[in-house]
Amino acid sequence: MRLPAFVASSLLFFASSSVFAASYQFDGSNSLKWTAKKLAGEHQGDVKLKDGTLNLDGKSDKGRFVFDLKSINNTDLNGEWKAKLEGHLKSPDFFNVDKFPEAVFVIKEAKQDPKDKSKYEVKGDLTIKDITKPVAFPATIKEEKGKALVTAKLTINRLDWDIRYNSGKFFDPKALGDKLILDDVNFAFDLASK
Repeated sequence: MRLPAFVASSLLFFASSSVFAASYQFDGSNSLKWTAKKLAGEHQGDVKLKDGTLNLDGKSDKGRFVFDLKSINNTDLNGEWKAKLEGHLKSPDFFNVDKFPEAVFVIKEAKQDPKDKSKYEVKGDLTIKDITKPVAFPATIKEEKGKALVTAKLTINRLDWDIRYNSGKFFDPKALGDKLILDDVNFAFDLASK
């Protein structure tokens, strides 16, 4: 039995507006924003995404995102101080990017909120400096004009990835004074697929 054209087109519209495509690709035009705090203030910056894949077919919601740690950029300083901070963050004191040039986040599960289809609870593994730890965070994922738009915020404890520099848990806080760096690092995602 053939459906009238307007019925078929209506079904296609509703299907496409409520179901995500099977896979989305992300490229280097995207970046991850970071904020790190110390007693004397804080610094912000970004790290470029190398590539990423997100699958949202409702059955096997998974993905993989690779970040280029050699692209670590500071956005609140200028000139010599900016260059010094970026160089220090890339050194063995922090991310040791010559030895570990990439950070990888692998999504193991993206559980959709039944009340709000754009809200997800994301779980996966984050690898930095060849150390892999599980992380979980809420995310908003929307589809607009054939693209997946992903926004999320995540806080990690840098000590879990052996980044100990000027931590009050490994060095005398009194001796560090205002050079003490807090252990929590905040990340913000605002990604758009191709």
